[in-house]
Amino acid sequence: MIINLRDGDSSREYVNSHWRSAIMLFDIRDIVREARKVVSSHAGTIPGEYHRVLKPGRERNIKTGVTAYGCADAACILYTLDELPPDTAVREAWIEAIRRFQNPKTGLFKDGSHHEIHTTAFALAALDLFDARAKYPLKALHPLRGREKMEAFLDNLQWQQEPWLDSHQGAGIYSALVLNREVSREWEDWYFAWLWENEDPETGFWRKGKILPASDPESPVPLFHYLGGSFHYLFNIVFAKRKQRYPERAVDTCLEIWESHHQPLYGEPFCRGVSYAEIDWVFYLNRSVRQCGYRFEESRKAMEAAAAEYIDYLKQIDYNSDPAFNDLHKLFGMICALSEFQLALPGQFITERPLRQVLDRRPYI
Repeated sequence: MIINLRDGDSSREYVNSHWRSAIMLFDIRDIVREARKVVSSHAGTIPGEYHRVLKPGRERNIKTGVTAYGCADAACILYTLDELPPDTAVREAWIEAIRRFQNPKTGLFKDGSHHEIHTTAFALAALDLFDARAKYPLKALHPLRGREKMEAFLDNLQWQQEPWLDSHQGAGIYSALVLNREVSREWEDWYFAWLWENEDPETGFWRKGKILPASDPESPVPLFHYLGGSFHYLFNIVFAKRKQRYPERAVDTCLEIWESHHQPLYGEPFCRGVSYAEIDWVFYLNRSVRQCGYRFEESRKAMEAAAAEYIDYLKQIDYNSDPAFNDLHKLFGMICALSEFQLALPGQFITERPLRQVLDRRPYI
């Protein structure tokens, strides 16, 4: 028997049967349908070319016109929806549309909205969906193929001041070099050895010795910023089938963040926006629980509550005018989060086809 939680709300229902207790259901078909419309409306005149945004917004570094993120995000969204076109000519055109943003001298991709390492890793991650790589080698990153220089690069990131922003680089060097097949297994071992030694035993995040308690007035950034940054390292670990050192502590911290997520102390009002905050949290909690099984039932309930809050928010926004929903990069963050919620809560999400999780194919978003 299906019982509506409240009249008029199709996103949340309870199913009762003789073999399981009440389970909340989330029908997100309308959200997915509206997201697909946005992707279509942002298409350029040539297959594979996409505008990230159609009109200027408050963020001056986000350009109108066909951009690297527009092309890459459209591919990532359609992959998640299982709707990438099968036509060979279209796929080849899409590959070339993304490759066009690579600098042949440095090998890096440029967009202007993110650091070039982020753009490079993100573009290569999108190319991987077509079983393709960059046209030119990543020459600017080649010095980091030595162990000492790679470790020095990681050591010198702003782990306290900008843990979230600088993680784009710390995680991006791994994703880019691995996706373009420009490093060895030995280099990967060096990279993950550094992460192992620098995982924080108190929070399960990165980096040990740099994270101050959220209540500490000396803390330069909120706790959520460490989660947002650490997420980028975790998806590299998940891709490489490696171990977290302290997954139990990560579960504790993620649950602490959820329990206090409306407090400014924690730094990010997630589940109330179209962004990447939601995928950061649900992926970190879900994959940490997978590694250790610790606090499984509490984690499932927290993810279910987060999904309910998030989907309630998404169902009340104006899909035609909301600037974040109409930004392909932010829209992809939302779609990626919904795919992880569907993985974390099996049987509870209603979609026409199961959503794919790009991070189960390759690293980097």
